[in-house]
Amino acid sequence: LSDKIGRKKTMLIGLIIFIIGSLICSFAENIYTMLLGRMLQGAGAIGAVATAMISDFITEENRGKAMAVMGSFIGLSFAASMVISPLMSAKWGLSSLFDLSAALSLLCIILLYTVVPKENKITHENE
Repeated sequence: LSDKIGRKKTMLIGLIIFIIGSLICSFAENIYTMLLGRMLQGAGAIGAVATAMISDFITEENRGKAMAVMGSFIGLSFAASMVISPLMSAKWGLSSLFDLSAALSLLCIILLYTVVPKENKITHENE
């Protein structure tokens, strides 16, 4: 999909789907609504597109380093969430975790259009 409509548009769509899923989870009053929200969060996952975008913008000799940095941040965020999530949940409730996910995803949309360089159009000549 990202090859057809562009990486940024694909990431935008994925982030919007993820935000909707997060908000559904935040307001869920039963397990079925929570499952719906979590399914949407999974459908909105954009990791593969982010990896493809790194390949588009980073030179081949630096690509390994960029992928390592991305992987490190994924691991670091996972570890941090194991410490922060129980504290947030105890203080503000389980819904605060999903509210934070939605807010961080919104921040990602802003960064996507203010920090990430403009992408080149993909044509058959440069594929």
